Amino acid sequence: MPHQISPPSAPAMIVKSSTPSDVLPKQKEVSSLMNTAFTAKTSQQFVDAAYAVSTVLINSVGFRGLRILREVCFLIQDGGILAPALDAFADKGSVVRESAQYALDALLTNLSPEAMVVALPPALSRYLGKRTGKWQGTVGAYGLIARMADKAKIGTGSKEEESLKDLLRESMGKKLAGLIPIVDAGMHDLKSEVSKQALKTMNSLTTLLSNDDVAPRIPLLIKSMENRSTETLQKAIHALSQTTFVAIVTSPVLALLTSLLERSLNTPTTSQEVLRQTVVVVENLTKLVHDPVEARTFLPKLKPGVQGVKDRASLPEVREHATRTLNVIKKAMGDDDGNLASGQIAPTTPADVLQVVDKNADAKQDLAGFPGDNGTWSLARTYIAEMVVEDVNLRHVSRVSLCSAPYLRQLMDVERANAVGKALQQHSIDEDHRKF
Repeated sequence: MPHQISPPSAPAMIVKSSTPSDVLPKQKEVSSLMNTAFTAKTSQQFVDAAYAVSTVLINSVGFRGLRILREVCFLIQDGGILAPALDAFADKGSVVRESAQYALDALLTNLSPEAMVVALPPALSRYLGKRTGKWQGTVGAYGLIARMADKAKIGTGSKEEESLKDLLRESMGKKLAGLIPIVDAGMHDLKSEVSKQALKTMNSLTTLLSNDDVAPRIPLLIKSMENRSTETLQKAIHALSQTTFVAIVTSPVLALLTSLLERSLNTPTTSQEVLRQTVVVVENLTKLVHDPVEARTFLPKLKPGVQGVKDRASLPEVREHATRTLNVIKKAMGDDDGNLASGQIAPTTPADVLQVVDKNADAKQDLAGFPGDNGTWSLARTYIAEMVVEDVNLRHVSRVSLCSAPYLRQLMDVERANAVGKALQQHSIDEDHRKF
């Protein structure tokens, strides 16, 4: 029998049982609710039906009652459902818009730092890369990125809370290479609501930087991104050329500065003096990039421009600076084959983690055997591996089991899931001791 749908005047809510049933909901029951949702004549009726479907699933085993593997279902499987939720911000019915906001608020609140960084940026990047997206959804997507960055701000919480913020801040910092160009593009959107939100988001993203040399220049750098004029570009380059760089330069700083430096190097009308200043800034920054992996992520974007200055600059002094900068870039990036320099520590990759997972978990023997488990396992194991990579490379190895066992318990016996999580944890600890 279908669940009763709340009348339009009653607030919709999800009723979660403390002891979910092991009985699958009947197809007739789910179909009836879905039919009610998709044939609803009002927004309120649609929302009520959607809540009823959620209640049925949460209190049963489908998937498995929308517990922790919901992240895979909602954000990864078949492209996820983040895009429809963002599109709902353009719905004419206020109840639908409010429900979409509620859903995204709940999503952001319940994701761990690792899940937030692994799942949300790719989904949001896909959405913002669409040309057919609704502008209200675009504003919402930029808003989510800003809220992620804001959650990572240093505060006065407990030691555990601040530790999680540190993890989120460091993890998001490594994603700025992909996020900053997308937000930068939004700052020039013709829709004022979009450009204003993108500007707010860019300001939030810059809080992820922890470099005292660059911090005083951030307002000027954002201004040069917002107003792409020759004058603002020259002012930004001049300010950077007057900066004494002493702090180690990491990927967040490179992500912010690379597009600006690249624009200066490749603009035909850039004066010889500004070109000189630009190659000097690139040289000074590159000397402080201690991680060849980060160097090989960003410096190839600058190398052609510096090479062009070396080959075509009219002043010998400028060509000389460019030649010196090219040598520094080559040294920072490692050898020509991209191998790590002596003493450098190779970062853990998802493939490394998957080897440990596959060694300790046999899909044929360990999965519970529910319909769809094999497909979900394929997505879940990769998702778990990517989260574990964040913990291992940022040396939060104590969280490895938290990013593996709870997910595995939805697909296999609890004891087996815990054993796999424990094996991943121990392997990560051993690797951390070996490397450091």
